Amino acid sequence: MTKFRPIEVVARSRSEFEALPRHGGIILWDPHYDEKPRRNPPRKPREPEFRGLKVRLVLVHDPDYDASARVQISNAVDVFELMKSLQDEGNETFWVVVLNTKLRVQGVCEVARGQVDQVLVTPADILRPVLAAGANRCIIVHNHPSGEPSPSQDDRSVTDRVAKAAKLLGMELLDHIIIAREGFVSFKDLGML
Repeated sequence: MTKFRPIEVVARSRSEFEALPRHGGIILWDPHYDEKPRRNPPRKPREPEFRGLKVRLVLVHDPDYDASARVQISNAVDVFELMKSLQDEGNETFWVVVLNTKLRVQGVCEVARGQVDQVLVTPADILRPVLAAGANRCIIVHNHPSGEPSPSQDDRSVTDRVAKAAKLLGMELLDHIIIAREGFVSFKDLGML
């Protein structure tokens, strides 16, 4: 039996926990997540802050699992089809699609969740899941809740920094896709990557 190092995954809601992939692995859920008591409680009653669920993911080698059944990415339309649920997000979210050398999806990871018009993310945040998966290729994806998929100056800056960091680590950033209600934009198709 092949041994794998356990990976901790944090699900922000029960639905996210139920959506975690279970192919070739066992997922253990601990509903008693970390909650820190507040010293000075707020004067106005607020909804309790949800801090997430701590989930321990234990990977187990499954000889019956067919890895060739994974989604293969050949162009920006494939990424859009995989991630088009981002069109309905009310806040900007930043995701990384981790790919193997044959451009099959190894995983999709939410890297950051921001406000209505911005999300703060660093190259380290983006490349951490790629390194953890032992992959060397990725595509970054984020949404524009405004409905307009045109890249901003900040989007260009993040893409440049991630591409340079990935190159230093021997990885390749294949594309940056921006998804909005009006469609999507691919940095690679625009010649910006």
